[in-house]
Amino acid sequence: MGPAQQQKIAKLMRSDMHKVIVERPRAGRSWAKQFPRPKVALDELPKCQGMKRPHGNGKHFTDLLSPLRRWMRAQVGRPWNEVYSEACAVIKPDSIVRAHIKTHLLEFVQRHTFMHEGRVWCFANRWGQNEMPVERAANHWSPFYVHPESRLLCEVPARPRHRWSDHDAERRAQTQRWLQRGELLRQMRGLWFICEVKTFPTQFAKGESPLRFDFGERRPINRSQARRIYGREVYCIAKRQLSRLELKRNGLRNIPLPTGPLVIRERVTSRPAGFSASRTVCVIFRPSRTASCFFEGIHQYQSNYDYHST
Repeated sequence: MGPAQQQKIAKLMRSDMHKVIVERPRAGRSWAKQFPRPKVALDELPKCQGMKRPHGNGKHFTDLLSPLRRWMRAQVGRPWNEVYSEACAVIKPDSIVRAHIKTHLLEFVQRHTFMHEGRVWCFANRWGQNEMPVERAANHWSPFYVHPESRLLCEVPARPRHRWSDHDAERRAQTQRWLQRGELLRQMRGLWFICEVKTFPTQFAKGESPLRFDFGERRPINRSQARRIYGREVYCIAKRQLSRLELKRNGLRNIPLPTGPLVIRERVTSRPAGFSASRTVCVIFRPSRTASCFFEGIHQYQSNYDYHST
């Protein structure tokens, strides 16, 4: 047997391809056994109800399409008519299972193609456009297309996938050091603290708030915010500033505060003594001096602390 005949036999589709693809049972059986459909008396049934409403959480397909996609990739460079004929000889439309596999086979290939300005385009109704280049229409699900002139099966080069990256990992590496499971050292506003953290509950009771107050952030946070801040689903329940000896022992040091004025603006929602509600209070703190300036109203007070009101 020559190498050409061996290559031809290797490209033939196996006769049990439909069994390989649908060898696994449909998923959802455990859900159906765990939550069986309630048997309601005929008199208690609703008068009007959608057809799909009582049939939720059913079974779904678990097809193994990678063998079919690999076989298609082995046919790249051959005429599409020959490839499709060989596939139809195995995937005969005499059963629902084989017809289902044939549907997946046709979904992998962009067959309606044409030439436009020296490039191969195809008809695809995506993103509000009916015509687009095959490079744009192709994806991991349908990476193949039929060349409009040579009628050969071709494949679009795979594009690099955009994977999720943790942009806050570098910041956490510089400002956090985990000591053990429930304690970590965290730098906040230039100072190092030892924080005691607690894990979020896996499940919340009915009506329970998913937020937990974080003493480090000084506000309630949820799981998503906790993963961004700590890299884990935890929240701070207590904190204490490190002493000089603890800083030296851990090889840390506090960052000195800036010498310039630090302006903090807050909205006054309550009515404390000496302030009016619904006013913006501007606090100026100078680290070089033990002084603060508060702006409120039109009066001006002078003492060891300067209060300027506007």
